[in-house]
Amino acid sequence: MVAKIPGHFQRVTLIDYIILGVLGFFCVLGIRRGCLRQLTDISAILGGLYIASRYHAGLGHHLGSIFRIPPDYQAIAGFIVIWALILLSVMGLGMLLHRIVHLTALGPVNRILGGVLGGIKGLGIMIPCLVVFLALETPGFQESAIIRYTMPWIQPIASACLDAAIPFGPDWYPRLNP
Repeated sequence: MVAKIPGHFQRVTLIDYIILGVLGFFCVLGIRRGCLRQLTDISAILGGLYIASRYHAGLGHHLGSIFRIPPDYQAIAGFIVIWALILLSVMGLGMLLHRIVHLTALGPVNRILGGVLGGIKGLGIMIPCLVVFLALETPGFQESAIIRYTMPWIQPIASACLDAAIPFGPDWYPRLNP
């Protein structure tokens, strides 16, 4: 007996394959990297940006006096140095934790959660792109089986994001606003 495919999945388009490919790529990447390593990488990037944005001027001044950096570039140099040092140290810690966890029985759990986190990361990258393409009424997106199936969940999020991003009104994205 052959299972019947639901009506909204009978016509799969190229856009559906691209969406599934991107999500699959991020899930596989997440499984390979593991949850701990992904979390430390994300926290290294965001934490490094935050700390560098707070303390770049002071370090930039010191770097400028030591390395004769022009005043216009001192803050940039301070930002890059702080961010790179934090990024390297936290990512190194993440690699160490990843190896320690894989020596224990938690290795498979770390990989499974890494796949879930990878899928979430893929969605975090895909949803803003999909919102823009839907708002611009890109041809082919309305025929996508995945978009038709997920539109009831995406529409409120997309409308809220577009309203927050464009306070002047929803005139240019009529399909997302009810």
